[in-house]
Amino acid sequence: VHLPLDIVLADEDDHKRDQAIEIAARTIKTTLPLNPWAFVVHLESDEIPSPNNTIAANRWQERSVRTLEELADISGDMQLLAVENLESYSEELLIPIIEKIPVSLCIDVGHFFQNGKDPCPFIHEYIDQTRVIHIHGSSDGRGHRGLDLVEQSMIKDLIDILLIKKYSGVLTIEVFEE
Repeated sequence: VHLPLDIVLADEDDHKRDQAIEIAARTIKTTLPLNPWAFVVHLESDEIPSPNNTIAANRWQERSVRTLEELADISGDMQLLAVENLESYSEELLIPIIEKIPVSLCIDVGHFFQNGKDPCPFIHEYIDQTRVIHIHGSSDGRGHRGLDLVEQSMIKDLIDILLIKKYSGVLTIEVFEE
């Protein structure tokens, strides 16, 4: 279950964050009877810190941890929460969060592509904490496009890692347009 995209679960404004948590909680409670494999979470905020701004990054991570702990109380299992890397923030910002609390990851390979990065080293390192992987192509700065835009060698490398690591989670082809 992908939680709504238009909520700011890691925002500095407590009122906005509380409203976002309420919407996410309602989504979790409504879909929990379906026994989902994961709840995919975006840790959005009106201002996303740079990993180089340690103070702002630490505050964002602390807010994110508090939010995830609240959502875990509702979902009943912190590992059901799969925090997704986004094109708007560096996956490095997520590492302290997953080291502090046992949430899962949703690795969005397409967001790596959008940022001009190779996702394979990150996947190789964090596959054991990963419940969901999204893959899509990108072009002209837009993601969620066809896999024909992805180098076939990159898809082969990804599949090789998943097979070698015996990945048993979900792989989603996340294409939003024809």
